[in-house]
Amino acid sequence: MPPFTLSVVIPALNEAARIDAVVRQAAQASGLDSVEVVVVDGGSNDATAAIARKQARVVHGRRGRALQMNAGARAVAGDTIVFCHADTLLPAGYGVDIQQALQNLEVVGGAFSPRFVPQRRLLRPIEWILRLPLTLLMFGDQAIFVRRSAFEAVGGFRNLPLMEDVAFVGSLRRLGRLVRLGAPVRTSSRRFIERGVVRQLLLDLALLGAYHLGASPVRLARHYFVTRRDPPPQ
Repeated sequence: MPPFTLSVVIPALNEAARIDAVVRQAAQASGLDSVEVVVVDGGSNDATAAIARKQARVVHGRRGRALQMNAGARAVAGDTIVFCHADTLLPAGYGVDIQQALQNLEVVGGAFSPRFVPQRRLLRPIEWILRLPLTLLMFGDQAIFVRRSAFEAVGGFRNLPLMEDVAFVGSLRRLGRLVRLGAPVRTSSRRFIERGVVRQLLLDLALLGAYHLGASPVRLARHYFVTRRDPPPQ
């Protein structure tokens, strides 16, 4: 059996306040002898790239999460790739967990369970729901992982301003089995906090439903990217 090689791709834009912890966790907590970590900077105007460069390789790509993740996949060497958002911390031993899951050759990829930080009481039932082994509930902030062969077979992420993760998971589902790992990633709840938990949840459900009914992701993005953390849609 060939050796297991793992790469972590982190798309980032103006994440100087968070990128050090994210990169440090990715580099040090895999549980493997080695892991490759690449940050794809989408044109930050803060110190994101300089901070990330202390513990990871930094490449530069066109702004847009899908474009940045595809650029990162082209830049890494691992046979398995983890796509980790710049506000998400991977769990201890995440590399070992992925390696064990992929020993089943029917498995092409999967995602971790989410834990929102800072925590809010109303977020707990959302976490519980998102831990269910349903591929329709696998999203980018859960650190999607995939065999490189499967990534290339589906053509990577579609260049969408929103729902690129949903489209990607849908493509992978047609190739093979996806699994939900129990170890939780700690992902930012800042969007819920800024907009309000119930309001953001209802918006997410409405946009997801509209996407599956055929609505344009470009149109949907105009309703999603409206908090202080967001760049204006392009």
